[in-house]
Amino acid sequence: MPRAPKIYKTNGELVPFKKSKVKKSLLRSGANEEIAVEVANNVAEKIEAKMSTTDIYRMAYQMLEKKKQNATAARYSLKRAIMDFGPTGYPFESFVGELMKEKGFKEVKVGTQMEGICVSHEVDVVAKKGDEHLLMECKFHHNTGVKTGVKVPMYINSRFEDIENKNKAEGEKKPIHEFWVVTNTRFTKDAIEFGECVDMNMLGWRYPEEGGLESWVDDLGLHPVTCLTSLTKKEKKKLLKRGVVLCKHLTDKEDMLSVIGLSNEEIRATQKEVKEL
Repeated sequence: MPRAPKIYKTNGELVPFKKSKVKKSLLRSGANEEIAVEVANNVAEKIEAKMSTTDIYRMAYQMLEKKKQNATAARYSLKRAIMDFGPTGYPFESFVGELMKEKGFKEVKVGTQMEGICVSHEVDVVAKKGDEHLLMECKFHHNTGVKTGVKVPMYINSRFEDIENKNKAEGEKKPIHEFWVVTNTRFTKDAIEFGECVDMNMLGWRYPEEGGLESWVDDLGLHPVTCLTSLTKKEKKKLLKRGVVLCKHLTDKEDMLSVIGLSNEEIRATQKEVKEL
C-alpha cells in the first residue's frame, strides 16, 4: 500500500494527508455521507506531495459548489469566512455582539469605554442579562495558521483587574463582572492554562472542545455574510461596511441586496442560500 503524500499545515508543519479528516470536516459542515465520501475520494485522487491544507480546502470547496451544495460549502468555509471580516477587527466584535443577543442578552454594546482605577479602557463587547454582566475582549486574526498566545489573556486580565478594582474602590454594590476573551483562532496551550488559572472564560476555534466558536455559530444558526457562495468578495465588503454581518440580517433587510447592486435574479439566489443555511 503506497504511503500517503505529505502536506503542509498552515503553520508550516509537514504531515501525512488523511482522507478521513477531509470526510470528517465535510460531515461536520452538514454534507451527507454520500457527498462526504465522494468529495473526500476525489480530493485524495488529486492530492500531490507538498500541497497545503489550504489547497485541499479549496479543492473540496470547489467540488461542493459544482455539486450545488451551496449551504454545505458555506458552512465548510466558516473559519475562512470569519477571517474575511478583516483586516480590521470591528466586524468580528459586532459578530460576537450578535451572538450574545441570540444567547438572550438584551443589553449588548460594542466598543464601550469603562473606567479603571488607573486608566480608562475600551471594552469590545459588554453584554448584560439580569445579574449577568459580561465584559468581552475580542482578538481577531486575519490570517490562517496564527494562534492566540498567552500574552493575550495576560494583557486582557490586567485590564479587567483595573476595571474591577475601580468597582471595589467605589464601595457601592456593583454587578459581578464575568470576563471573557473571544478569538476566531485556536488558543495555545499556555494561553489556555493561564486563562484557567485566573478563571477567565475563553471562547475560540474548537475551544472549549464541546462548544467552541464554530459550535456557537452553527447551534445558533448565525452564519456570517462572508460565508455566502452566491456573493462576490466585493459585495460582501459592501454589506460589512453597512453593518450587515449576519446572513440572518438579509432576511430582515432584503432591500440591502438591491442597494449593493444585485439584480433580482441574484437576490433570489442569495435569499435561497440564506434559507438553506
